[in-house]
Amino acid sequence: MFYIKDSYDNILRFGDVINGFQYFKPNFEGLPEVVDSNIKIEIIKSNYFVVLTPCCSIENENLNLTPLKQIAYKFFSNPYFEKDFTIINRRMLPEQTVAPRIWNDVFTEEERSKRIGEGVKYSFAELFIYEKNDLIPPYKLSYKGNPDIITGYYMIDFKDIFTIKSAKIQRNMEYPKILQLTIETREELRDKIGEYFKRVPQEDQIARV
Repeated sequence: MFYIKDSYDNILRFGDVINGFQYFKPNFEGLPEVVDSNIKIEIIKSNYFVVLTPCCSIENENLNLTPLKQIAYKFFSNPYFEKDFTIINRRMLPEQTVAPRIWNDVFTEEERSKRIGEGVKYSFAELFIYEKNDLIPPYKLSYKGNPDIITGYYMIDFKDIFTIKSAKIQRNMEYPKILQLTIETREELRDKIGEYFKRVPQEDQIARV
């Protein structure tokens, strides 16, 4: 099971789906001269958010959240994903990470060999897919004249993580939650977000040699 279906308490935990917040993103016109740059504050609408502070660190008036977003239309081009989009949350074979057309017709033999050599890995390292559920409504996806698709899957992007501050945020705080992940699903989320942040860039790999 992806979510706990029966009774659960309202103590916030890593991976919980909640609502009632806003996502503010500062937009700097110029970098690196940020001191002299104009700043725009974008308000990004989202009906749902996911708690990304580890359970034991929800305290001291700070909480990490990320918006729960619609998945991408392009995911439906990969039949391996289409069976169950939460497969993106787990490591997979290189040929499963892209649509067969891309693997067979777009990638060169060199690219395929390189990916095979990398072994089993995550696809879309920055994303985690949330299973459809009656408590979060389905929506319609459209793309360039292709048939509309109705789906109930959602996703989070680790690049969207932000912090809110409130005196109400304390250890073991209670807040009305919409969905709570099972222990197994939380472990998958913990594994993937950990892998995302501990990736070693190529220049560091070279420096280690």
